[in-house]
Amino acid sequence: MRRRSDGVRHVRGATRWAVAGSAVSAIVLGLGYAHALPHVPSLTAHHGSDGGGSDGTGTGVQPPTLPGGGAAHTTTGGS
Repeated sequence: MRRRSDGVRHVRGATRWAVAGSAVSAIVLGLGYAHALPHVPSLTAHHGSDGGGSDGTGTGVQPPTLPGGGAAHTTTGGS
């Protein structure tokens, strides 16, 4: 019976290490991917540079800037 309880204790310890390692790996990979992606809102502290008012009503979304600073203009293939 002692061998069995020692084996169970060993498996239990190995399982805890595997779960802890998996959790840490998931966090590290998630933070790495979140840092690498452009234009993704940060989940960390708010920096106050979202273009909104002091009451916190800003959405943080900025319209895209166009080359030349002009309005968007589309043309068709017609002659």
